[in-house]
Amino acid sequence: MPTTLTTTLTALLSRLLGVPSSKEAQTAVVDEVRKLIDEDVERGGAGLVEEECVRSGWDGCLRGQLAPSASLSLLPLLLPSAPLTLPLLLALLSPLSRPSPPGPSYPTQSLALEMLLVFVEEGWVGSEAREGLDRVVAVLERGLEFGKLREPAADLLCLVVRRHHITPHRIDFLHSLLTRLPSPPSSLYRLLDTYRSFEPERVYQGISQRRGTVERGKKEGKEVEEAKRRRIEADANSKLPLPITFSTDLHSPTSLPLSDIRTLPSLASQIEDLALPCQAASALRSVSGSTKRVRVQEELQHELYDLEPTDAGAKRVADLFARVRELSEFAGELLEELEPFFAEYLQRWDGSAHRKLVFDLVALIKPLRFRDLHRHYLRPLETFAKADSVDGTWIPDFFACLTALVSNWAVRDDWDETVSRSTALGALEPDAPYLEALQGILEFANKQIELACQQRPHDLTIRSASLAFYELALSLPLEFGLPVVVLPSSTFMHTCLLSNEVMSLSRICGILARLREALTGASTALEINSESNTALVTELNARLIEFVATLWQKRFLTPADPAQSNLGLSLEDLEDLREYGDERGQATSASFGLSTHPALATLAKDCLSVLAVERGKSISRLVGAISTSSLKQLAKEPDGVHISFNEFRPAFLEWVQEQGADGLSDFLFSSLVSLVKRRASNSASQTPA
Repeated sequence: MPTTLTTTLTALLSRLLGVPSSKEAQTAVVDEVRKLIDEDVERGGAGLVEEECVRSGWDGCLRGQLAPSASLSLLPLLLPSAPLTLPLLLALLSPLSRPSPPGPSYPTQSLALEMLLVFVEEGWVGSEAREGLDRVVAVLERGLEFGKLREPAADLLCLVVRRHHITPHRIDFLHSLLTRLPSPPSSLYRLLDTYRSFEPERVYQGISQRRGTVERGKKEGKEVEEAKRRRIEADANSKLPLPITFSTDLHSPTSLPLSDIRTLPSLASQIEDLALPCQAASALRSVSGSTKRVRVQEELQHELYDLEPTDAGAKRVADLFARVRELSEFAGELLEELEPFFAEYLQRWDGSAHRKLVFDLVALIKPLRFRDLHRHYLRPLETFAKADSVDGTWIPDFFACLTALVSNWAVRDDWDETVSRSTALGALEPDAPYLEALQGILEFANKQIELACQQRPHDLTIRSASLAFYELALSLPLEFGLPVVVLPSSTFMHTCLLSNEVMSLSRICGILARLREALTGASTALEINSESNTALVTELNARLIEFVATLWQKRFLTPADPAQSNLGLSLEDLEDLREYGDERGQATSASFGLSTHPALATLAKDCLSVLAVERGKSISRLVGAISTSSLKQLAKEPDGVHISFNEFRPAFLEWVQEQGADGLSDFLFSSLVSLVKRRASNSASQTPA
């Protein structure tokens, strides 16, 4: 019985803590405590003790009364028989970050945090203690400053922080840790992701500003060093160095600088007088065709190879790429003469130098067969996308590059022309490959997004860039009249469905609604009755059913047909998850409904509060998440708002649409007959007679 065990342990702890004793004597008493608890477990007990006994033992361990080794052994033996109370929570946290000595050793403080982490993860925390956790975030944050406490403190913060905790000083403090520490633990990055999930714009803004300040300082320092080096060389050679951006044609003393060209007509009329390096000018005046391309390519390569690997050389490369981009933007595509040079450069690119310029040039590549596009341009980029060494912004920038490439192809005005198109790296036949190449890019990007989602499922920048790509891809059949389409992978869709922020959930719902229109609507450019389209409709319907069942019908992990899988999980996995939820007393099937979804639960309460104020009522006595039972209980209160759950859900969808979550509202209002009728009724009532 816990009482018997508690009584015995209380006597032992009084003897242990009452009179100072040697380390060996303390160890002997701790061994007796362990033996008593083991015997209780062998007799069928749980080895748990009452709160007063636990608190007495924890206080002794955490106030430095015992030797560190005795504290480390005794602390995890004393586990409360009831959920953690506020006094016990404070007992674990009170010595946090106290210097040792006189406080407990840092390993003991770390163990206390790890125990608290287990209590929180297992749900063994009372309601009063849960409220206390919300108020001690600043105390936990203090642990991030100590190396031995940093990891458990960060893991605990990941579980307890909420939106109101995310403040600028916390973001700045965490970022300073990440930049200051030589090898930050992964838990700090998880904490940053947690902050970002609540306040993505605020977190990224703060980090980018800090990074920009650091980079500007580094850049200014390098410029000073470069200026010193040039001055020394000038003094030694008694001559002035030629500026690295200087460009002239020795055969044309009246030549124009490229910076003076502002429009395509002026480029066409004055191209003979354009200032270029004399070697490049000579190449351009030579014979046309393949010989010209080879000469231009060789001159550009020599220009790169002759540069020293210094800051000045890097600036010259950036200047060269900027000029290539400027010329290509005039024509709306990468010039054919520059294609071989750029393709070869990509084969040797390190993935970081002049990244923005490189991605801008990739986006200007003109249509060619997808196998040539992949071999010369996309394969090197694909290799970097799969590498773990690339930084957190590389993959989102890559997806943005693919989005720009598809956009540039989509707005071309020569899709219907029957003439053959050629590039330096391959030709497009007149009868098909344009659309095949465009479809190839869509499928390639879809595969890259799925891989990135599997490797970094919590990265919001990757998810946002991916959603932007799918939104653009849907404009091809619906707005540009191009019969190509791609379905996001189930992995990506499920990740967005289960995300804890509204942006991903709403945008993926909007994409699903538009996909249905693209595959079955009257305004689509796709062949609705084709075999490939029918297969896509079948796959899309499966996703639609999952989303509606999860968000509206409260059947998360519970398919209508018990023999079917759900969310890509096997039947065994589904059963295990449901049993796990049942053991914890959770309503698993309703855990991702409209009013209980992690991304929507707070918004649902905000909406209900607005509706209550409009009716002169209150929701102050609402208990738990919004559900049928909680609304009924609230209606019984004198000042409680009277609204049924079936009445609340459509009102909530209309409210979140006003807040900007159009995708979620459009999806459900177009998927459920009752909501379709409601929207039609509202439209009719608003139409003037």
